[in-house]
Amino acid sequence: MGDRGNSSNKRYEVLIVGAGPGGIQLATKLQSLGIDYLLIERENCAGSFFSRFPVDRKLLSINKLNTGEDDPEKNLRWDWNSLLSERSHLAYSNYSSDFFPSADSFVTYLNDFVAEQKLHISYNINIVSVCRDEGGFSLFDEKGKQYFCRLLVIATGLSLANVPDIPGAEFCENYTNYNRDPSLARGKDVLIIGKGNSAFETAEYLLPHAVHIHLISPKSLRLAMHTHYVGDVRSVNGTFLDTFFLKQQSAILNGNIARVQKEGDKLIARISFSENQAELSLKYDRIVVCTGFRFDRDMFSDDCKPSLDHEDRLPALNCRWESANIRNMFFCGALMQSSDYKRSSSAFIHGIRYNATVLGGLLHERLGRSAPATETLKCTTECVFAKLFERIHQSSSLWHLHDSLCDVYVLSSGARLELLRDVPINIMRADHWAAPSTRIEFSFTFSAPSDPTERAKFSLPSPLIHPRVRFFRNGSMISEFHMYEDIYADWKDTTGPFGTPLKIALGKFLLEDKLVTQG
Repeated sequence: MGDRGNSSNKRYEVLIVGAGPGGIQLATKLQSLGIDYLLIERENCAGSFFSRFPVDRKLLSINKLNTGEDDPEKNLRWDWNSLLSERSHLAYSNYSSDFFPSADSFVTYLNDFVAEQKLHISYNINIVSVCRDEGGFSLFDEKGKQYFCRLLVIATGLSLANVPDIPGAEFCENYTNYNRDPSLARGKDVLIIGKGNSAFETAEYLLPHAVHIHLISPKSLRLAMHTHYVGDVRSVNGTFLDTFFLKQQSAILNGNIARVQKEGDKLIARISFSENQAELSLKYDRIVVCTGFRFDRDMFSDDCKPSLDHEDRLPALNCRWESANIRNMFFCGALMQSSDYKRSSSAFIHGIRYNATVLGGLLHERLGRSAPATETLKCTTECVFAKLFERIHQSSSLWHLHDSLCDVYVLSSGARLELLRDVPINIMRADHWAAPSTRIEFSFTFSAPSDPTERAKFSLPSPLIHPRVRFFRNGSMISEFHMYEDIYADWKDTTGPFGTPLKIALGKFLLEDKLVTQG
C-alpha cells in the first residue's frame, strides 16, 4: 500500500521495524487478523539485506520444483524461499527454477509480495531512537518524526558485521566489503578468519587465484551433513574441503589469533592453536574476516535496551520471542533464533515464515483479542490417529522447525481433544502448561530415543528426521513414541510398520486415561 499518513498522536497496536522476510510475513498475519500495524523499512525497498548478501549472490536456501507432490503445504518442505500466502501465484517457484537461486530474484520476489498483499509499509524511515512511554513505545526517525505503539517488533536482522576483538584487526578486510578483484589475490597467501558459510564462500571464490588459503577459528569445523543444522557449512561450499583433505595448498586451522601486525607489505598473524596452545607466526598478503553478523541495539535508549545472549550477538528472548528484560518488545526474523540456537531453522527463511505467523497469533493474544478458533476432535483412537497421521504426512512447519514447534492435543470438555497447531515447544515448557491436563504432543526430531530399551526397538539408529509423539499427564511426560524413518519421508502407510505401532501406543495412552473405552 506504500506510505500511509500517520499523525504524531497516532498509536499503532503494533509497529514492526524491518521489512525482511520476517517483518513481511508478520505483517501479512497481522493484516489477516485485523490488527492495526505499520511496517517500517530503513531502505527504499523490502529485503534490502539480500541486495548485498550473500556476496556471491547465491542463496543456500533450496528451491526444489520437481517433488512429485501436488499438495502446496507439503511442497513447502522443499521450497525454502516462499512466504506464506493464500495467493498461489506468490510462490517463489514462479520467480526462479534454480535449485540454489539468486539473491537478486529473492529481492524481486519480496517486493512483489509486499505489493500484492497490499501491506501497510513506509520506506526510507531510519529509526534512530526507541524509548519507553506510558502507552508502550515511542520511536524517532532521523528526521525527528515520532511513532507510537503498544507492542513493538524488531525485525532488523543481524545488521552489523561481527568483528572479533583482535589487536591489529584494522589491517584486515571484512566479508561485508572485501575487494573481490581477482588480480588482488593472484599469487597471494590469504588467511580467512571464520569457518562458517561466508568463510567457505570467500574461500571458494579465491581458490582459483590465491596460492595458499587458510581458514581459522577456535572451534572445530561443523558440517551440516553431520549436525543436521542448515546454518552449518553446506556441501555446496565443499570444493575448498577437497583441497584441504587432498593437501592442495589449503588448510583449516583450530586456533585463536593473538594479534595481527603489518610488516612491509605482509601481515603477520600470531596464532595460538586450540589443540595444544602452541604458538606460531604466519605471513599472509591478505586477511579477510568472515565471522558473521550480530544484532545492533544502538537505537535503544537505556530504559528499554534489550539484553543479549549467545556471545552478545543476539537478543535474549523468552518463550514468546519477547525480550527477556523488556515487556512487549518482540523480535522477528533472524533475531528469533535464540530460542533454538543452532538446533532448528529459526534463522532461515523456511523457519522464519512459520515463526512469524505464530508470533502474529501471540501478539493478537497479548492485545487481549479472543483466541482464534481451534480444531476439535472426538476423543477416539481412530479420530486422533487419523489427524496425527495427516499432520505427519503433510506438515511443513513442524518439518522445518523440528524440536522447535509442535502440535498439541489437549483434553477439553465433552470428551473431546482440542488441536493446537504449531505451538512453540518452549511455551509447552512454561509453567502454565504444567496444570492438570492430558495432552499429546507431536513434532519431528533428528534424535533417536534416549532410553536404550526404546532405542533398541528401532531397526535403524534413526539419526535422520522422523516423527516423534509424546504423551503427557498433569504436565509430566509419561511416554514417548519415535516412528521409524521412511526412505521417502512420506509415512503414508497407516496399517504397516509406520502406522500400526503408533496406533497401538496412542490407544494405550487414551485407554489408560479413560479418555476412550474399549468399545
